[in-house]
Amino acid sequence: RTADEHATHLLPYIKPDSRIIDVGCGTGSITLDLARKVPKGFVLGIEYNENSIQIAKSEAKRQNITNVDFLRGDANDLSHLEPSSFDISYSHQVLIHLPNPPSVLKGISRLIKPGGLISTRDNHSFFTHPTSPANERDWELYRIWSRKRGAHPDAGFKNHLWMHEAGFAWERIKYGSAAWEAPYSAKRDFAGSQKNGFLTVYGVEPEEGDRGFLRELGEFWEMWEKDPGARFVGVDGWVIGFKE
Repeated sequence: RTADEHATHLLPYIKPDSRIIDVGCGTGSITLDLARKVPKGFVLGIEYNENSIQIAKSEAKRQNITNVDFLRGDANDLSHLEPSSFDISYSHQVLIHLPNPPSVLKGISRLIKPGGLISTRDNHSFFTHPTSPANERDWELYRIWSRKRGAHPDAGFKNHLWMHEAGFAWERIKYGSAAWEAPYSAKRDFAGSQKNGFLTVYGVEPEEGDRGFLRELGEFWEMWEKDPGARFVGVDGWVIGFKE
C-alpha cells in the first residue's frame, strides 16, 4: 500500500515539514510512504499489535527512513500523547473496526494543532468480477459478523457523520470517495486470503450446512485466481476535518 493510492485525499495538504500521526498504522507501509513525503517533518505510527510494530520498525531501518517512529498504542485512548503536537492525522481502515468512532476522532483531534486537519479513509463496498452465490453470501456474512462484534462494515458511508459528531462544523468538513483494486500481480495471494471465508476469520465454528458453502467458496476463488479477466474493486469513503 502507498500514500499515492490510499491517501489521495490527504496529499494536497502535506508539506515538506509536516508532522503527521498515523493512527492504526498496521505494518507501516503507508506510514513510511508518508515519511518520504515530509523530508523536513516527522511521522509517528500508532498501532495496537506489537508484532506489526516490530515489522514496521524493521522496514524503516531497512529502507533507512529516519524521520519516522512507531509506538504501541490504542486508538481508543491516546491521552498519553502531547496535545497539539501534529499538523495532520491519518487513519486507514481503522474506524471500520471500532465501536465508537466519534470518540476516537475526538481523541485524535486533541493531538492536532489549530489549523491542522484530521483525516480517515474507510471502506463501504466491494465488487468482485466474476462473482458467485457463495462469494456473495460470504460478503454478507462479513457484514453480519462485523456488526455483531460492534464494527462498521459500511464505515465509509458514515465517517463524515462521525466527524461532525466529533465536534467539527459541517463547513469545516470535506468528504468524498475513492476506489482501489487488487493488483493483478498479487491475485494469488489475494485469492488465497479469501478462500476460507469470513466464518473462519471471525472464529465461527461452521455448522454441517456450511461445509458445502465453504467448499463452493474455495472453488470459486481458485477459479477467480486463474481467470485473466477477474477483478476485485473496493470503494472507500474519505473525510477530512479542518481544526480551527
